[in-house]
Amino acid sequence: ARRRQYEVREHLIQWENAQREIRAAAMRFRLLVENVPEYAIFMVDLGGRVATWNNGAQDMLGYTAQEILGMSAAVFFSAEDRAAALFDHEMEVASSTGRATSTGWRVRKDGGPLFVEGILTAVRDEDGTLLGFSKLMKDITERRRFEVEREQLLQSERTARTEAERSGRMKDEFLAMLSHELRTPLSAILGWSQVLRRGKQVSGELANGLSVIERNARAQAQIIEDLL
Repeated sequence: ARRRQYEVREHLIQWENAQREIRAAAMRFRLLVENVPEYAIFMVDLGGRVATWNNGAQDMLGYTAQEILGMSAAVFFSAEDRAAALFDHEMEVASSTGRATSTGWRVRKDGGPLFVEGILTAVRDEDGTLLGFSKLMKDITERRRFEVEREQLLQSERTARTEAERSGRMKDEFLAMLSHELRTPLSAILGWSQVLRRGKQVSGELANGLSVIERNARAQAQIIEDLL
């Protein structure tokens, strides 16, 4: 009997020690979660309602624990996303595959938008029974705005480059047309002046005049060549 009492007492001591360790571990985990301001970390029950809430979630989304506990986590989504049952789809994916990742715009308590990336993880007991979900979210609004601005800048550069190429083609086409329109009559003038000068009856003032015409036509042709 004494041995039995001793074993029972030892068992109770071990059980109490294990419980203290579990409570201490839970406390450490809770303190860890509460003091991660960069992330919103909270639990969601099977109905999609918020079951726990950390300080990071309050800072990010604007709700206090008293305000949000028991409310549907779909409140963080836009009206359009709620109508599309986007959060229900996330829970379905997480329950079937273990986790669901998401990226997109969400809504703070004050109605302000924020762009987040997050992970919804299924929480199960030792028997595999689904108990709920844990949600981790990070605000990447500034990074998203930078990416959008960078893409807009790249698009502006592509548009400017396309316009410059188009302007270059138009300039080349214009110069080709101008060259043709200017050189064609000068070629005719030079050609006929040379033909007339070689004539047998060309002499005196007519020969001098044709020489002046040819000389000035060549000068004009050189000016056009330099300009083009």
